[in-house]
Amino acid sequence: MPKGSVTNKDFAEMGIAPGSDVREQNSTDYLKEASCSPLQNRHQKKQIPLKEGLFKLPSTPSERGYLIGSRCRTCGETFFPKRVYCANCTGKDLEEIALSTKGKIHTFTISREVPPGSIMQAPYAIVQVRLPEGALVTSVLTDCDLEALDIGTDAQLVIEKVMEDEEGNDIMAFKFSLIRKEVMP
Repeated sequence: MPKGSVTNKDFAEMGIAPGSDVREQNSTDYLKEASCSPLQNRHQKKQIPLKEGLFKLPSTPSERGYLIGSRCRTCGETFFPKRVYCANCTGKDLEEIALSTKGKIHTFTISREVPPGSIMQAPYAIVQVRLPEGALVTSVLTDCDLEALDIGTDAQLVIEKVMEDEEGNDIMAFKFSLIRKEVMP
């Protein structure tokens, strides 16, 4: 195939069905989020989870990501991360579930030292968030005034870029942030 030729796979990656008449489409539809040509668009940055199986990345800007947990069909106990065996009843009949994106701070600690090799910058908070399903999630807290942190405070899941890999892809991790209360004037 000549260099620079566009294949059916290229069209599929741009969201154009093979064999469709592209003249009927707005010629910029497939470039809405990219400022490059269709051939360059194939090499766009990807978002890659830091660890597979912990959370689902949003597939569209309007979608929210979520944590992946498991629920025992025998006793109803919910876990994060997902498990093969129930820690409550030792049953093996667990189902994978999407967990709530909001919960309450159950406990926390503020770290003023950074472990060797860490990408964190001190000081930072490590929290345990109790989700409505009952699962307890340990996470780093992001974008927070550490002095405002308190047990029982509402928190919500955020999925953020933590670094780039050698190909320039965004490596994503889950964290929690405090839900700010609106102050009425």
